[in-house]
Amino acid sequence: MSNVRIILDKFIGDELSRLTEVFGRLIEAPYEFKTLSNLSDFSIVFNTKESHWTLEDTSSVAIVLAKSKPENWSSVVNKTFCICSNPRDVYAYLMNLGMESERGAWTKRSELSFVHPSAKIHSSTQLCPNVYVDAGVEIGANCSIGFQGFGFGRLGDKGYRLDHSGGVYIGKDSKISSNVTVVSGTFQPTIVGKNVLVDDHVHIAHNCRVDDNSTLTAATTLSGSVTIGEGSWLGPNSSVINGSKLGEEVFVGIGACVTKSFDGGVIAGNPAKKLRVEK
Repeated sequence: MSNVRIILDKFIGDELSRLTEVFGRLIEAPYEFKTLSNLSDFSIVFNTKESHWTLEDTSSVAIVLAKSKPENWSSVVNKTFCICSNPRDVYAYLMNLGMESERGAWTKRSELSFVHPSAKIHSSTQLCPNVYVDAGVEIGANCSIGFQGFGFGRLGDKGYRLDHSGGVYIGKDSKISSNVTVVSGTFQPTIVGKNVLVDDHVHIAHNCRVDDNSTLTAATTLSGSVTIGEGSWLGPNSSVINGSKLGEEVFVGIGACVTKSFDGGVIAGNPAKKLRVEK
């Protein structure tokens, strides 16, 4: 998993003031890039909600990049809020500065890096070092597992790359066919659970979680941070938009375009709708 830090000096402070509206005092110190759920002292996090959000950690020293201040703003201490329209982009830009300059002297990675002796992996498949492959796993030809995904964006007229170094975890007895891509997570691993079946030409993007006993058939596409519940079945050429969550034993029809979360049942169409609830 990634452990990227940056020294907040005058240059970084000026960049934050240029790119955001700063509320609070910027303390010059090393800061670690973290997710909002793992916020701690001297961390930088971001939140993309437009409004009506609450910050659970009200006391840690941190820089919070957001589109708006939280509703409990008056009870929050030790936070510097940097308000802008594109907090994720600013976060990625700062991370790049930390990784590419002397300001990121504490950058390090803790890798998963394990392949069980019983796993069968085709010689043409490429595994990034930051991948954990459990017992009984089979991976076919020409797969790409654990590499950097499409972490690109634009901040003004400047392109950036958001680092993906969380790795990939593939659970026991999962079977992955040929020409499959499983992208590294950003901070935490992309997870393929136990006994998951993955057909040819499937794409599993960063931060996805495919729970146990699920099936992804040919050319299924999961965008970033998708969750597929246990025992689900996704039909050929189906696609799921980033951040969506499907419950247990969901059946997704052929060619479905899933644009929101569903808790169960059979869904199909473009955009996908629930057809019936299984009893």
